[in-house]
Amino acid sequence: MVSNLDFAETFLEIAGTKIPEDTQGRPLVPLMRGKTPKKWRKTFYYHYYEAGGHGVPIHYGVTDGRYKLIRFPDDKLEAWELFDSKNDPMEMKSVYDAPLIARLKKELDRLRQHYQVEK
Repeated sequence: MVSNLDFAETFLEIAGTKIPEDTQGRPLVPLMRGKTPKKWRKTFYYHYYEAGGHGVPIHYGVTDGRYKLIRFPDDKLEAWELFDSKNDPMEMKSVYDAPLIARLKKELDRLRQHYQVEK
């Protein structure tokens, strides 16, 4: 899994410039060469900050490539959804009652802390 957070580190590595230690991404150069680093991310955090006329409320979540746990923190909505992309690639039916909720919530909390996202 790659992130737009990886772009700056990738450009810096290609340019031969030192990558600052406080950045959040990782250079994609090894992946471009066909080699996945041993400690490459297994999960991905995302945060959708804008609510507007497009009908998508503010939300954030975590995915492990198969499952996607989403939280809609709006005071009026305050909802969670869980999708299984293998069995439901169009994300049409939430399977929020699945037993892996606790694992994904723990990972979501870890990633929010890692990326220093305010509560």
